[in-house]
Amino acid sequence: MPLPTDGCTTGKKPPVFARFRNFFERHTAGLVVLLVLYLAIICLSLASAGVGNQYALHAVAGTFLMVGLVPLFLRARFSFGYLVGFSFYGMITGFIWITYFSGLSYDHTQARISAIASLLTFLLPVLFITAPLQRRIAISPQAMDRLSILMLAYRSRRSSLITRIFFVSGRY
Repeated sequence: MPLPTDGCTTGKKPPVFARFRNFFERHTAGLVVLLVLYLAIICLSLASAGVGNQYALHAVAGTFLMVGLVPLFLRARFSFGYLVGFSFYGMITGFIWITYFSGLSYDHTQARISAIASLLTFLLPVLFITAPLQRRIAISPQAMDRLSILMLAYRSRRSSLITRIFFVSGRY
């Protein structure tokens, strides 16, 4: 397959990222396998929390219900939102797994449903809104630099006060 000759990529191989993206656009089954494998790896990495526990099979079943969200990732184009959404997907999957072994006294089922609902309400716009948002107020680069310096100075001052209070005064 010849490479495009648009002046920028003449004679060069496409970047690795572009090759992976092209592969998964053509072979969606490969992406499905990777996403399901990702869930399996999450379960295996968190399995130490449930070894010998009576709820281990419930945890596996509940966590693999998250496979139902895989089509969202298959239909979405790759973007920064895809990366953030995928990370959030993994975090919520881990949360669902861990709640089966939690000894805290709260309604675990309601917490799982709430987490899945928040995941869905986060994923839908992040994965499928691709149009840039209109800016009402634009901050100049100089103002952004000043704001960054101000935040850094505030955090430095706060950290020095905390250090002085806890470590120098002997309260720690």
